[in-house]
Amino acid sequence: MRIAYFIGCATNYLFPEVGSATLNILKRLRVTVNIPQQQACCGLMAFGAGDWKSAREMARQNIKAFSDKEVDFIVTNCASCGAALKKYYPMLFEDSDEHTRSIVDNFSRKVIDISELLINKLPLVNIATQDSVEPDAKTVQKKRLTYHDPCHLRRSQGISELPRRLLKSLPDIEYVEMENSDQCCGMGGSFNISHYDLSMKILDKKLRALEKTGAEILVTGCMGCMLQFKDGFYQKNMNVEVMHLTEVLDKKIV
Repeated sequence: MRIAYFIGCATNYLFPEVGSATLNILKRLRVTVNIPQQQACCGLMAFGAGDWKSAREMARQNIKAFSDKEVDFIVTNCASCGAALKKYYPMLFEDSDEHTRSIVDNFSRKVIDISELLINKLPLVNIATQDSVEPDAKTVQKKRLTYHDPCHLRRSQGISELPRRLLKSLPDIEYVEMENSDQCCGMGGSFNISHYDLSMKILDKKLRALEKTGAEILVTGCMGCMLQFKDGFYQKNMNVEVMHLTEVLDKKIV
């Protein structure tokens, strides 16, 4: 299977550890990964701000960068990037000629979230089980974690159960479902910047639900959500770690 990796700005510049975890997993699963050097921002921020001209320019650059590679899938670990590449690119070019729309559609159909890839396309059989860990490690207290659904993953891409299936399959993990786990964290891209106070009020509701779970780790699949929760944890002095799904999997896949 031939995979190309769309990194995304936030992974590249803010959370490189998430990118490393993603590549570590794919390497252990013996997947050949191509990373086009000419890839650009997904364009979602420009798209959301109404600057479709800039968004189209970035889309064209990405489509060209990845179309030059013969790959089966284009994987991303960012829910927002995935939504842009899958859903919004065809919208940007819906008034273009048939040939252009065909190229864009072919590109978007190849885009896949990392959870989709691991569950639906790859035989993820290398997750460590209780029987495979060292005897001394079996006495280690389980980590309690919960999951937050990114809007761009659940609503834009229809993905909610796959990340949970992966988390629940891990050893030494106690999974606890959070109340209203599918509700927005308040980040909303630039919404956090233009309406910060309201954004924090939305987050406060999520943090109260999180506290009820007693989770030590909050897992999600969106860099924007990670930034939002990190801000909230800092302000509320909460002893909770936010991690991307791939970071958790990277520590458990052997």
